[in-house]
Amino acid sequence: MDPLKAAAALNRAAKRLMDRGNEGAALSCFMKALDFSDGSAQYDENVPAALHSNTAFLLSALRRKYEAARHFELAAAIYEKNGDAQGHGEQLMNLGSIFRDIGTLPDALEYYERSLAVFAGAGLDAGVADQHANIGHILWRMGERESSMEHFRRALALYRQVGDGERAELVERNLAVLSAGL
Repeated sequence: MDPLKAAAALNRAAKRLMDRGNEGAALSCFMKALDFSDGSAQYDENVPAALHSNTAFLLSALRRKYEAARHFELAAAIYEKNGDAQGHGEQLMNLGSIFRDIGTLPDALEYYERSLAVFAGAGLDAGVADQHANIGHILWRMGERESSMEHFRRALALYRQVGDGERAELVERNLAVLSAGL
């Protein structure tokens, strides 16, 4: 069987198993798909990255955060190597979220800042806005209130610029709450 088709079939099976709540079997399918995807790079170099990312999301849901981080790192490296700024920035953002969940805020901040740089360098304004909002949350939790507010203001301006009213409204509410707490 073609390795790309095998990896894709296992990826679909893993997603179905996740939907049914069978995380153990889903993880097994993702791992097998990763084995197959090693030979698929000649067809689509982002297949292994997507599989690492899917595996990481499942591991994170299973509270295996450090293992999830390893897979997000692998996905980020593949997307970066392939010049896929969107994929690279998203994986760095996911790493920031993992470290936020673990409680290591300086690491979360570092990954969100790296993600911001990738999105900004590629002109992906929605990603830039998301990272300003993420950085704002982390800085707030770290006690850096003024810096936090500045990142939220930048996120708000960008959300308005790209026409994302829902996220702009959320940031406005956050700013109101945070302003009241200053």
